Amino acid sequence: MAEIVGPGCQRGIPGNVEMPLAVERLPNGNTLIADAGDEAGFGSEIVEVDPVGSIVWNYNEGLRFAHSGRRLRNGNTLITDTTNNRLIEVTPDKRVVMSSDEWGGGTGKLSDGSHLHYPNEAFEMEDGTFLLTDRNNDRCIQVDREGKVHWSFGGKELHHPHNANPLQNGNILVSDSDGNRILEVNRKQEVVWSYGDGSTQTLWWPRGAIRLKNGNTVITDSKNHRVIEVSPEAKTVWKFQTEHVDKFYITHV
Repeated sequence: MAEIVGPGCQRGIPGNVEMPLAVERLPNGNTLIADAGDEAGFGSEIVEVDPVGSIVWNYNEGLRFAHSGRRLRNGNTLITDTTNNRLIEVTPDKRVVMSSDEWGGGTGKLSDGSHLHYPNEAFEMEDGTFLLTDRNNDRCIQVDREGKVHWSFGGKELHHPHNANPLQNGNILVSDSDGNRILEVNRKQEVVWSYGDGSTQTLWWPRGAIRLKNGNTVITDSKNHRVIEVSPEAKTVWKFQTEHVDKFYITHV
């Protein structure tokens, strides 16, 4: 399911989507939407709607520019509260049962001594840890509920990344946004596939990529205002482009 852009409804009204940045279709047929709110991040919330668009659940307590909300296997919701530089887990009755602010004895410090800086995506891994994209630290990390870092990739390889997601083969697909590339990385921190030569003609600030069942990769090429599908051989097999992006750009697929 693609998420496309743009402030959509009236500002500050709970349940009205202003800037959708992540969308997840749930097993029950409902849709979970991360709404960043206005440009300053106010009015941000996570909204679950049923197939006819009725709101069945939402959470907005203290969120600032939340980039993603993902439903966990235990029924809770994992939220990247981006401008607040934190990751939280919220129950269906809206209790916060985990917050990265509590890591490091309440300092928010991870086991490697760092702090989250503009987290924009988090996925639950099979072992219960989280794959977290930590944009302003130029990395994606695998971290547990206590803030212990189990794996990381970044350094000179990533520049303001977005939306790292796990693949079925165990690798990680991540958008190297400022590097204008999409990278597939294995657990040895090796780049095993990439798309984009660093120029803005190929990709310009890509914000997300997903691997399809046919092996192709769908990419949101944000500042080129398009979505493209590329083969493993880096051939473009499909694209959708628009010149009419309302104020913001395509975020991710």
